[in-house]
Amino acid sequence: MNQYTSSVTSLLALVETLRSFNISFKEMDIDENIFEDINNRVDFYTIQNIWNIGVKKIQRDDLGLLVGSNVKLSNLGIVGYIILNSKDIEESISKICAFQNLITEGIEFKFEDRYIDISYLAQPIQEHQPIAAFVSALFSFFSTYCNENIKIQQIKFKSKL
Repeated sequence: MNQYTSSVTSLLALVETLRSFNISFKEMDIDENIFEDINNRVDFYTIQNIWNIGVKKIQRDDLGLLVGSNVKLSNLGIVGYIILNSKDIEESISKICAFQNLITEGIEFKFEDRYIDISYLAQPIQEHQPIAAFVSALFSFFSTYCNENIKIQQIKFKSKL
């Protein structure tokens, strides 16, 4: 098993979205009983495999945005606390970018002039959907907590290679 793991709660929005497209747990290659205990962990290879299956099955470029709209604040852990304890959207995004830079290898997050800049520092990841879901979820919460209608239609990624 890969040494990098995530809580099963981080998978809930992805699994719920895929289930809404009638994709079974068996098709996702995951045991549905894993969700019975929120302390269960899933390795990143399994998570990436579920994303790949989802992209292949539903054949939509906006899967990450769909999943992001289904994420609950409680699924975001520390990032959720950052959102709740920031004075405004800009402070929240700035702190989240700093946090992501601490925990994410090969991807750089910057927030300048009201834009989030996401750059790959190494070989670009084949699938951008998980990051798109994360950014979409953030803006969904900002929209809710700030009573502003913030919609993301597209997220662009670039490589610094």
